[in-house]
Amino acid sequence: MLPAAGTMLLPKFKIQHFVAGVIADFTPIPAMLLRFAILIPLGLYQSIAKSHWKAIGKYPELRDAYSLQVLSGERMAFKWSQINFYYHLAVLIPSTFLLPPVTIIFTIPDVVLATYLGLTGTSQKSYAPSNMDCEDPASLSNLVFLQAAASLGLLTNVERACKEFEQQRNFALVICALVASMVFFNIGNCFFACIRLGKEVNSSGISHAQLPIWSQLLPTLMLPIRDFGLLCFWILFYIPCLAFRRLPASIQSRALFAMRYSVKYMHAKFQRRTYAQGARVNHSACNTALQEENTDAPLAEFLSVSDVLVMITTHLHHVDITNLSLVSRRIHRTLLPAQHAPNSFLRTYSCNPGFKAHCYICPNQICTACLFRRELKAAQIFYDHLFHCLPHCSTCYLRTLREPRVGAHAPAQIDTRRCSCRYPTASTTRHVQSRQFFHGVVGIDAHSTLEEARTRGGPLLICRTCNQLSDAELAAIGTARLKGEMRTRVSTTSDLKGVAYLRCCFECRKVLEKGARWWVCDSCNKECRSGLHGL
Repeated sequence: MLPAAGTMLLPKFKIQHFVAGVIADFTPIPAMLLRFAILIPLGLYQSIAKSHWKAIGKYPELRDAYSLQVLSGERMAFKWSQINFYYHLAVLIPSTFLLPPVTIIFTIPDVVLATYLGLTGTSQKSYAPSNMDCEDPASLSNLVFLQAAASLGLLTNVERACKEFEQQRNFALVICALVASMVFFNIGNCFFACIRLGKEVNSSGISHAQLPIWSQLLPTLMLPIRDFGLLCFWILFYIPCLAFRRLPASIQSRALFAMRYSVKYMHAKFQRRTYAQGARVNHSACNTALQEENTDAPLAEFLSVSDVLVMITTHLHHVDITNLSLVSRRIHRTLLPAQHAPNSFLRTYSCNPGFKAHCYICPNQICTACLFRRELKAAQIFYDHLFHCLPHCSTCYLRTLREPRVGAHAPAQIDTRRCSCRYPTASTTRHVQSRQFFHGVVGIDAHSTLEEARTRGGPLLICRTCNQLSDAELAAIGTARLKGEMRTRVSTTSDLKGVAYLRCCFECRKVLEKGARWWVCDSCNKECRSGLHGL
């Protein structure tokens, strides 16, 4: 049907085009206002930082006699306040007249300068007081510094100095918040401008030849803008990494420690825990049965004599004494009293002298005459982690991260790579002679024998009772034992008497309480992050 005379064809109205156009037209306004408003707190912040830095540079008493945090914080504040102020003043007019999406080029320097200004505010937090502290000057951490500044005539009193430091820190926080808002509006402006231009190009009501020249060239112009957007993304992604690499080793080590500690904390919080449940024992019935059947009284009285017990023990193995203690409760209390550790008396006189060790499956002591060797190579990876990964406390872990990697006189560097030693050998390890394992070996030959057995995955040294188990049972018990031993790593040293079976740090020899434990490979001196260690 033809249209009536005097009428004209109107393009089809689409609400999404209207909304995109309105947003693209009004989004630049908040960014312009924010860039202009940033100059006010920046000017005040620069004036305060300039006065403080001139005072500290003029008087050596304030620069040398007090904390270095004040000197470094005020130097950074003076430097970055000037750079931020002159930068925002220089780009005020170009950012106002340039059309989006070209204004995206101002986003990168805005973010970088705001980041350094935020780091300045963070460094000032250590000595800058709060509003509550200014009301009570006696509670200030840098009261002596403020009193010295007031005595030199720089400030009228301590309260005014306190308020100036507080205002300086608050201005830094306000500037960072304004810059973040401006960057957000700038990115939104460029995004909606690209949407609007794309809708105009793809509009079906007008042919491509009838579009303006700038709209015809839009697809070609969008290619460098797209590439520039990708470049900005990668720059924003890598700049924090590169800046982090340039920080001092002390800051890097603390940041890595905080990151790894949070990972370990979340792992400990959400990991699945299983608890063993046992049946209740009727102790009254057991006592009644033992009282009714008291036929071992002469033997218990005979073994209660210490001289007789020593003479008998010297001709027996520890496994024989353990089996004898299972005859009755009274004999068990006589041979293994609760107030004395069973490792001190019976282990000294039983078994042959020389080579003595613990059975890998049970707590029995074994010697060259009563031990049995069983091959078990299914848990080689557990042996490698158990031998080469050393437990460290948090303090020693930080010190290990800051150790030089090249030479003894090289500067401190941070190596963030994790350990990649899958199957290290005993020849590449350090501190081998100073380490003892769970077996509690006595003698150099015994230590070397157990070292070779454990690092190569076998054979296992077990007692006569455990030798009756099958290979599958030994493999299951050995794997479970290795997992538990890695989670409750034992470090036995000569200077840790009484806590030989507790978890100790390899460097400082302190007992590791509940909390995160750090496992460092002794071959490459890097952290082992295997899930086999637990926490």
